[in-house]
Amino acid sequence: MEALATRHGAAVPPRRDEELEARLELELPAQLAIGLGNAVFVYGSCFHRRRRVTDLRILAEGRSIAPMAHGMPRLDLYRRHPGAYRSAFWGIIPLAPSQAGRVVELSVAATLDDGREAVADLARLELDPAAEPGGEPRYGDRGRVAICMATYNPPPDLFRRQVSSIRNQTHAGWVCVISDDHSDPARFSDMKEVLADDSRFWVSRAPERLGFYRNFERALSMAPADAAYVALADQDDRWDPDKLEMLVRELGKAQLVYSDARVVAANGAQISDTYWSRRRPNHSNLASLLISNTITGAASLFRRSLLDRVLPFPPQLGTQWHDHWIALVALASGRVAYVDRALYDYVQHPGAVVGHTVANPRRHRRTTAERVAMLREDWRAAFGGWCWKYFYGVCRVLLLARVLELRCGNELRGSKRRALRSFAAIDRSPLGYAWLWSRRVRRLVGLNETLGEERLFLHGLAWRRIISLLTWHRRRPPAKLQKDASLPREWPRTR
Repeated sequence: MEALATRHGAAVPPRRDEELEARLELELPAQLAIGLGNAVFVYGSCFHRRRRVTDLRILAEGRSIAPMAHGMPRLDLYRRHPGAYRSAFWGIIPLAPSQAGRVVELSVAATLDDGREAVADLARLELDPAAEPGGEPRYGDRGRVAICMATYNPPPDLFRRQVSSIRNQTHAGWVCVISDDHSDPARFSDMKEVLADDSRFWVSRAPERLGFYRNFERALSMAPADAAYVALADQDDRWDPDKLEMLVRELGKAQLVYSDARVVAANGAQISDTYWSRRRPNHSNLASLLISNTITGAASLFRRSLLDRVLPFPPQLGTQWHDHWIALVALASGRVAYVDRALYDYVQHPGAVVGHTVANPRRHRRTTAERVAMLREDWRAAFGGWCWKYFYGVCRVLLLARVLELRCGNELRGSKRRALRSFAAIDRSPLGYAWLWSRRVRRLVGLNETLGEERLFLHGLAWRRIISLLTWHRRRPPAKLQKDASLPREWPRTR
């Protein structure tokens, strides 16, 4: 605690109380790689069986950290114990590089309504210095551009076409490392057959399924140390012969460069001659990039030195995107360049993780009746879909912003530093909320790079405030309120 009770002028540490119950309900990783700094999002509950908890702090190695919220309602816990209704808490725990190699003890310190302070243990978090690499081949001077590809059961014909397009690059100084996400044995055998004995390719099959986010992290950890640049590759695209040559040339003094893409069907038929058919790309506004990413991984090439800040990836909270994180680090560290030319075919098919349609949703002008109906729907969803938007929208990106500050804080200047500070304040300050709301006017002057995603964050923040106000100082749930602050497990069936 920041201020401890005193006895005869000496500080008295909080005592453990068997009637203080606390636990984490969002599982933390058994081990967490630190790198140049990392952070974890914690969600749990804390209540005393006989007293009311008036204040709460999270303790990590003696540090006292204020939670983002505490005393939030939980209907499921109330049914088990009446004193547990307002027991939910959550927050972000920053972890410094100096803590690497240590075990961090997490606990909570609660101030009770009789003035006493009590402590309860939460968890132990083992911290590693860096992410474990999947293996690093040695290529000598040939590894100037390390192409990092992540695969999982790739369609054989599309994978063969992608590998062929990489082999046909006019920039000859490249190697390709492939992290396979535990594909089926038969499909993995097909991949190895396509690669044959080409020494420029090195493939490693993960011992278990990781998911695309962690599989790309594994692929990047395999990049040879002697490479000057890193390029990302999907398993089913097709590169133009001069893709690498053009990106290396256009990188200049930037940290990262990316290009446009053609959108094609699986049979090669063109759907769109640009990826940004209904949306403006952004590579200079950090606030907009935090809210919505427009720097696609398969279009990117960046300096290998950037991996020092990129790896390890931050912990996942909901769905995290590898290219979003890489783009944030690149822009926070320096400049990002854009090549306004399609340098590869992005294949739009049902197996793609994210599609052109998702990145460029079609908008239509709504009638007054449609707008009224939407407002009614949004209000009904305020304690369902808006809860999801808060945890997996607001909190997810706040976690990225906190890690970004830890790893790139010394590089941030001017508008970028102000943007990060403004975004970090959206959950704790009315001014932060107002800043987010004011950004909605950008679309009126053609700046539609976020496609109005500020609305998602505003809904989430509104849910946070509304449910807090409706349950403030209540020892039992209101009769008509059947929703609470439980962490949602999946996307709700609301818009």
